[in-house]
This record gives sequence, C-alpha cells and structure tokens, in this order.
Amino acid sequence: MVKDDYVSTANAIPDASAADYVECFRDTLDSDLVDSSDAMRKLYALKGGALRLELAVTIRVLRSTWVAKYVFDLDSVSVERIDVLESKLRDQQHELEKLRGELKTGDAFPFIKLAVFTKHGSSILCWEPVPSGEFMSTRLDGKIKARRG
Repeated sequence: MVKDDYVSTANAIPDASAADYVECFRDTLDSDLVDSSDAMRKLYALKGGALRLELAVTIRVLRSTWVAKYVFDLDSVSVERIDVLESKLRDQQHELEKLRGELKTGDAFPFIKLAVFTKHGSSILCWEPVPSGEFMSTRLDGKIKARRG
C-alpha cells in the first residue's frame, strides 16, 4: 500500500512518514471505544460482505485542533487464497532451512574435479568419466551437464 492510498490533501499530516501513519492508525485501533479521546473508529458493513473502517484522529497544535479522517474499504479474502499463501510460505521456509543445513555441512555446492583424456582437433575436450550423480558427461561432445535443478 502506498501513502497515496490513504492520504489526501484533506488529511495529510505535514512531514509524517508512513511509519508515523502506521503508529497513528495502530493507536486509533487500540483505543477504547467508550473513551471519547483523540482517536475514534467505526466499522460499517457494505454490500457483498465488505467492511468500511473509518478512523478519525484529533491533532492539537498550539491552540488549534484538527481532525484527520481516514476511510478504508476492507474486502473479504477467501480462506483458500490464505491457505495457498500459508502453504507457499511453509514450502519456502522448508527450502530455506534445507539450504542452511547444506551450507553448514558443505553439501550446498556440488563440484567435481575434471580431467581431460583427449582433445580433438576442433578443440573439443573429451572428459574422463564423471564420478558424481550431480553431473553427467557423454565424453564425446565435450559437454558436462548438471543434473540438479
């Protein structure tokens, strides 16, 4: 979400950063609903199951009082989409842990020591047999292929 999504000329706080707005909104959401303090919030139901969150923040500077109002339309997100995202995140975390483990044990970067047994006149090298399951050579075309994806 970019700042222009929630800030307009009518509710902009001079020199406020995105972090300042987040803190302001958090304080407003954490405020007591019964308390008529400087932060108020209301939640309305819209058509199609959406919600509208209205936040109002009272700002006092010297002897002036100003109320900044913010409106957010909250659309529902299907549970399936969240489940898919959680699953993808778990997969990424699992892969990250696997790679960290490989780094610690030294298995992360498979390598082979190659030796040439002949060279054709066309500068194609013919390799000795490759003693690894990670790499493959036909010994005839001068190519070594990595099997790992």
